[in-house]
Amino acid sequence: MNFNFKTLFSTITFLIIGSYVVQGQNAYGKYYTNRSTTDFLSDTRLIMTVNPDSFDMDLMNAALFHLSNLERIKEGEKPLDHFLDLEKSALLHSEEMSKHLFFSHSNTKNKKYKTPAVRIYLYNDNYRTVGENIVANNLMEYEGETLEYWRIQKDGEAIYVDENDSALKYTSYLNLAKRLTKQWMNSAPHKKNILSTDFTLLGCGCALEDGEPFTKIKCTQNFGALFD
Repeated sequence: MNFNFKTLFSTITFLIIGSYVVQGQNAYGKYYTNRSTTDFLSDTRLIMTVNPDSFDMDLMNAALFHLSNLERIKEGEKPLDHFLDLEKSALLHSEEMSKHLFFSHSNTKNKKYKTPAVRIYLYNDNYRTVGENIVANNLMEYEGETLEYWRIQKDGEAIYVDENDSALKYTSYLNLAKRLTKQWMNSAPHKKNILSTDFTLLGCGCALEDGEPFTKIKCTQNFGALFD
């Protein structure tokens, strides 16, 4: 029997009128401080195969950040600055979506984190505008828009294979980040957020979700611009 694994994404933007530890300092310095997008994307750690049991979430979050800036650079737009408060709110929402098994900008499972604005303002309330993108996928290596796979029996054990009867394998951090970014860029509202000149700041945060047959990854981008 063949199966399809559907990809998910959503976006939201707000205009505001009026007035847990995310990562260690070492990771912050390695991935953001005085490091260009071009330099980061040449990091050999990005071609490592992901492993859900030892997933480097700091690396994944940084890859999404820099690939989003790469899309801005291609369009002649100024790269966004990394903002730790936005990464905290993005991570919070991704972890909530994975923990409570939902995919939405609205958190009905934990109403104190219900809306993007509420979550973002938990860490900083000095924004004049904020926005949010979310996306979900799996960790497997595949080509095309949808993962096509089959379950077969081999030596008395069920395994999952692709259309060439090759056992499915995990992808790399770079390929996974490229796939997630492509999902956003192929959607007009998400692309608009990524390329918007209204925003100056960005934070990305992802979380893994156990699932059958594949582990899922859910990611959030929070955008913002501070009052002068």
